[in-house]
Amino acid sequence: MTERTRGVQLLTIPTVTVTVLDPDCLFALDMKGIAHRTNRVERKARDWRGLRSRLFDLDFKSKNAVAAWLADCGYIPRLRPYDPNQLKRWPKGALTTPEDKSQLALSNPENWAQIALANPENANEDEWRPEFVSGPIINRFEHFRDVLKWLMSQSREEYRDLVVSAREYFDEKRDGPIDQRFNRALAAPHRFDPRILLASLIGAGSAPNVSAMLHWDVNGKASVTVHAEDPLELLGVTVRIDKEFSQRQWVICGGCGKGFERQKSSDQFCSRKCKDLAITRSRRARIKVLEQADADWRELSPEKRRELNRWEWISKRASRKNKKITAVWARIELGKIKSKGGK
Repeated sequence: MTERTRGVQLLTIPTVTVTVLDPDCLFALDMKGIAHRTNRVERKARDWRGLRSRLFDLDFKSKNAVAAWLADCGYIPRLRPYDPNQLKRWPKGALTTPEDKSQLALSNPENWAQIALANPENANEDEWRPEFVSGPIINRFEHFRDVLKWLMSQSREEYRDLVVSAREYFDEKRDGPIDQRFNRALAAPHRFDPRILLASLIGAGSAPNVSAMLHWDVNGKASVTVHAEDPLELLGVTVRIDKEFSQRQWVICGGCGKGFERQKSSDQFCSRKCKDLAITRSRRARIKVLEQADADWRELSPEKRRELNRWEWISKRASRKNKKITAVWARIELGKIKSKGGK
């Protein structure tokens, strides 16, 4: 018995509530995209599924949108300590316009603190500003988004196959580099960061295991609380839980064509509006095919028509266009068209 499999499975209880506990502090994110724990206590409960959906739709070209999302996840910008004397190197008035400050921040991450020192009225260390959203930050979270979004688009069976394949690959190549060969082994897109993909499949985005606590409430109902170390790990945990224990999946809406997270396997639309729109479009397409079939019927000779059942013939004719149209439905709909002044 290996260390990884040691233990005895007592019981599988599908009704046990699983709660993911938010990190107990804020995380300072530096311009290289690395998060650091702070001593700032955080008690705010967040909707991590909602934040995950926002991440999937996040426009990384909009630094304002990225900054807002980072703040909502519990990140604060990390302004590194800087020697104020270094500001003397910059000509007076060099940091007066927002464009200058933004270009300075983008050109060198170490200039972050210089901007804050030059503008003390805007140096709130908890407030995200567009110029604090660096290229490395965008790159890190965009790569993470791409992997999680792809995993959420898999069916439960496909996801489990990926987990098994990732574990087998990791056990075999444990001492070797994790590179694009791992992506090819899993038939994953080449652009994915293989390290993020591996961590997301063998763990929750950062480690193979996360700590959890089994406890009982005042009514004696058992529940499990999972402790996440940081926001990214917490987002990874939500994917693992949803793919293992629910039917949630990231799919394309059959109405508007945008991605959305469905909660049941039968969900095809992101909203009631899209569902109604799709039904209307489908009905109009069927009516168009029906009218064409009726026109074809009228072109038949009188002798030929006497030998056939009109509604059965129209039904079969219309159904050739991959539109399932019954004889009864054809008769009713053509009757409606005629009563409205149609042919």
